[in-house]
Amino acid sequence: MGAIDWKLLTELYRKTPIENYFLTKNLGKNVKYSPVPKVTIRTEDYGMTIANLGLIGDPAKPINVQNNVTEIAIDPAQIFEYDKLTEDDIFTNSNPAVLALSGSDGVVSNKEYVRAMKIEGLKRRVQRRIEQMFAQIISEGKLSYNDGKRKYEVSFNNVTPQAYTLSSTTKIYNDLIDATDAIRKSGFVPDMIIMSKDVEKALFDNTQVKDLIKKQEWSLARAQMQNEDALVRRSFEAVNLPQMYVYMGEYNDGTAKKYIPDGTLIVLSSQAFRLSYGAIVQFDVQPNGNPIMTDVLSWEKIINEGTEKALYVMSRPLPYLINSEALKVFNVTIS
Repeated sequence: MGAIDWKLLTELYRKTPIENYFLTKNLGKNVKYSPVPKVTIRTEDYGMTIANLGLIGDPAKPINVQNNVTEIAIDPAQIFEYDKLTEDDIFTNSNPAVLALSGSDGVVSNKEYVRAMKIEGLKRRVQRRIEQMFAQIISEGKLSYNDGKRKYEVSFNNVTPQAYTLSSTTKIYNDLIDATDAIRKSGFVPDMIIMSKDVEKALFDNTQVKDLIKKQEWSLARAQMQNEDALVRRSFEAVNLPQMYVYMGEYNDGTAKKYIPDGTLIVLSSQAFRLSYGAIVQFDVQPNGNPIMTDVLSWEKIINEGTEKALYVMSRPLPYLINSEALKVFNVTIS
């Protein structure tokens, strides 16, 4: 049972089908790969200056165009886990296509099935973590992790969630218009509103929202309950506002938690998000020590004097926001 080449195993990992992750799919479309372990985050503010006018024949007027450019190198978080393939795994039938391990073909088929299931499990864990990182950025304005032994934190452009009280009389439509207009002034197109389920319920009890939906014959607003995927669905649509989504997904890091906490309302431009990966140096797969620019690395290694095989996965993801003005976060108190 020799080890599979790491390039083949990494490609098998990538091709392993799993469910879509909504935030990663929509906010992580612009992917960058760093040639070094650190990731360089570049932010640019082009300003809103305008060209001068003059009469035909006037001389050129000198202009000094200066963009506000900031670059900072950040250590990405590292995901580094492994699962083991053991003798018990090989001889305990898990493959539904094999009725009984009555011959070598059945044993080999079961072994490959178990390996594939373990790779799929590792991939789901990695993708859930990246989804949670995006969720944390858009709901808290930062990345933060602390399990008591390992700690990691990155803040982005001083994004601070705003306290917001939502009642039946709150002018929520006006406030959302103001939030989207503020994003537009920064040069980004607001294209998503994401909320927790309790916020959506409160919106449907809001007088201004109910009036808009009643007026749907004038195309001002309409109810929309179309599923985006298993854990996300579209909410109502309103004129001059981007598409609204209710995110109900959960993950488990020892306890069940929601990706988007209760009492959260988010307005954003997906154009302002990036997903970068730091380069990996791993001598088990690249003995010369050359850095590998990749989103993920997967390899096998025989351990415990040949009695087990470890299936490793390593990734160094860093989701980030390039302009704080493209994200508006509201911590909602429902009254």
